[in-house]
Amino acid sequence: MKEWLKDQRNYHRFNLRMADYEFCLIHPVKCGGTFLKTILGKNFNLFCWDHEPKVMHFGPEHKLLFACRDPIDRFESAFYSPLHRDETIGQNRRDFYHRYPTVNHYVRMLSAHPVSTLRYAYLHNDLMGRFSKYSYWLGSQRAIKKHHHKIRYVFRTESLNHDIERFFSSLDLGKPDLSQQSRYARPSSKFESLDRKSRCFLSGFLRDEYELINCLLYHKGLPLYQIPHA
Repeated sequence: MKEWLKDQRNYHRFNLRMADYEFCLIHPVKCGGTFLKTILGKNFNLFCWDHEPKVMHFGPEHKLLFACRDPIDRFESAFYSPLHRDETIGQNRRDFYHRYPTVNHYVRMLSAHPVSTLRYAYLHNDLMGRFSKYSYWLGSQRAIKKHHHKIRYVFRTESLNHDIERFFSSLDLGKPDLSQQSRYARPSSKFESLDRKSRCFLSGFLRDEYELINCLLYHKGLPLYQIPHA
């Protein structure tokens, strides 16, 4: 009910705000959105309200941009994201990382006790809870089939620079300066990576995520993410 009420409020206030903007960036966590905001914001009148805007909040007249990433890579990056940042981690997240010090600890508990582990994540770490699924921003596959035309361009983390350049080219604009880096970029070796057992579990656990984002990629004529074999 709380999320539904928030959606009703956001639908009205975002629609009103979009009258003053050229594009809106729908920003799933850990999909290169911070870098995208920097580049696009220098060249367009861009609306981006952190991670809150969803496709459902906008009408067909609005021009939406969407960022995405392979679901397993996104899962791992989201888990470690707060630990990469220089900001102080709140008590809830400190409790979360005390209980799950590495992504493999979290996945082991997720496979053994999915309900209680997910419930704890929703209460203590929004990156692994509220913002953990693409459905938060896209809805269902049925919703994607109905509303994908609102999304004018999809940027994939795996080919982000190339996608940005193609987007600018589609608007007959020159190549943007892509020399900057995300302020949260850190060495990938800083934390323990997903091991084979964890990846095996996630290939099944995140299957719906692959199917959902692939539904959008299919309708936009883009290559699909390959679901790893369990």
